[in-house]
Amino acid sequence: MSGAVRCGALALGVLVALQANAQNVRPYRPAIDVLDYDLTLDLPDTGAVIRGTAVLTVKRVAAADSLILDLIDLGVNGVTVDGRTVRFARSKETIGIPLPSGGTGTFRVAVEYGGAVKDGFIIRTDSAGRWTGFGDNWPNRARHWIPSIDHPSDKATVTWTVSAHQRRAPSSPTDVSCRRDKLATVLKRCGAKGSRSPCT
Repeated sequence: MSGAVRCGALALGVLVALQANAQNVRPYRPAIDVLDYDLTLDLPDTGAVIRGTAVLTVKRVAAADSLILDLIDLGVNGVTVDGRTVRFARSKETIGIPLPSGGTGTFRVAVEYGGAVKDGFIIRTDSAGRWTGFGDNWPNRARHWIPSIDHPSDKATVTWTVSAHQRRAPSSPTDVSCRRDKLATVLKRCGAKGSRSPCT
């Protein structure tokens, strides 16, 4: 094998290794990997105040004694880890949640939260006078309405359950849509139930 061919093969091998490592590295909060979000959202009849429950399945992949979630502007009513209530630390932009001791492990973390959304989830009336709610999360605006590790490097699946007043419920499955560039999403059509319409 000639020197040029050997150098080319070596360079290709290094490039492949770097690309593989780049795909596995999560530069933002690297000790935690969120596997799944199960989000329940109660949309307002008027205004922009929402109530929600976020249940995250998280995997600790390196030493970390707490889970730090991004959440701006909204209040946090309570947090559980594997069904047990825990004390959490709240800053202006994050929620600090203590994790059980140990090196690794998978946990279910539930956050009850709510408040007036100012960004990320756009609530407005469209040009035809219809109420709309639109999630514009890329690249890091989910933190304005979803407790999350809000960075494109930490991909996860998500399931939505949405409740809205009957007059705001989608009239057809095409009214509920989702961009799949960040999260693999499961959505089902909303159906009427009493005066509110749950989407599951």
